[in-house]
Amino acid sequence: MPGALDATGYPYMGILWYKLDVAMPNVSKDKKVYLYCAAIEPEAWVWINGQYAGHRALREAYERPNELDIDVTDLLVPGKKNSVTIRINTWTNATQMADGIVSRLFLYSPKDKPISAQP
Repeated sequence: MPGALDATGYPYMGILWYKLDVAMPNVSKDKKVYLYCAAIEPEAWVWINGQYAGHRALREAYERPNELDIDVTDLLVPGKKNSVTIRINTWTNATQMADGIVSRLFLYSPKDKPISAQP
């Protein structure tokens, strides 16, 4: 569990798995769709419907922004329930107390460019 301590008060270090199902509306095939999280600590891998979507490289837990912003357009099935799986390695540095997914996770379709590419 993110942020959890063991019986001796030592922070959890290891792999966290998150899995959720998302009802995807029918969207135009010419629109890009991204999976976004403003703070995810410290390293993450993403699968959509069992297919690998991408990796967000290791960043220290204290860094900000510490976002995940991945183009998942080709892996989503519009009009259906889609499975999102995220693997997070909380790494090996207990002093940082990495917490996994720290903010909301959502799908979006940008008008112009991805959130992470905006000033």
